[in-house]
Amino acid sequence: MLQRTRIHPAPSLRAPRRLRSLRPWTASPHSGNFRDAVLISANLGGNGDVVAATCGALAGAHYTAGTIPASWRNSLIKKQLIESTGDRLLAHALPDVGG
Repeated sequence: MLQRTRIHPAPSLRAPRRLRSLRPWTASPHSGNFRDAVLISANLGGNGDVVAATCGALAGAHYTAGTIPASWRNSLIKKQLIESTGDRLLAHALPDVGG
């Protein structure tokens, strides 16, 4: 006879607090820009820096890096290193696209 087994999702999947970085997308999927998505995420509370960083990665992929405010990009420490690393990663991931 088969025994019933209850399957529990992994804790990381059932903990909504781990998905706070997605809240701006679900609450307002048409918020319209990178800046608003990141600022909303940063102000949700909890680990705002982690949440905003995660949302920033998603927003950057969605809206493109060119939509990141120039004042934010220009204030980066080691900006050239970050940009060149990104360019190399992109060239490696998409070798047929302008690389």
